Amino acid sequence: MLLINPKAADESIEEEITLDATNSVAREVIKNSLSGIERIVIKSDKEISKQIRKDINLLLDGLSNANIIEETKQRIVIQNLSFKKYRLNSLLKDYWT
Repeated sequence: MLLINPKAADESIEEEITLDATNSVAREVIKNSLSGIERIVIKSDKEISKQIRKDINLLLDGLSNANIIEETKQRIVIQNLSFKKYRLNSLLKDYWT
């Protein structure tokens, strides 16, 4: 017999994750954004490259629920409006009214 137990409602979803600014960071941003992580911090010991910044901006253009809220030479912070937390109908209603 197979039992599947969903997470209990009181279990909290991780709200922030920190990623290293590597060439594959865009893939990690997509994964974490769609998983409902509310804040994604991308860090680097050196200046984040122009190509990585370009990839992230291009990616965020396709994700309507995520925006850059802070950007420095070594850090990018993305705020994700989690669809798990907000109902889509109310978001659309607020958008169109």
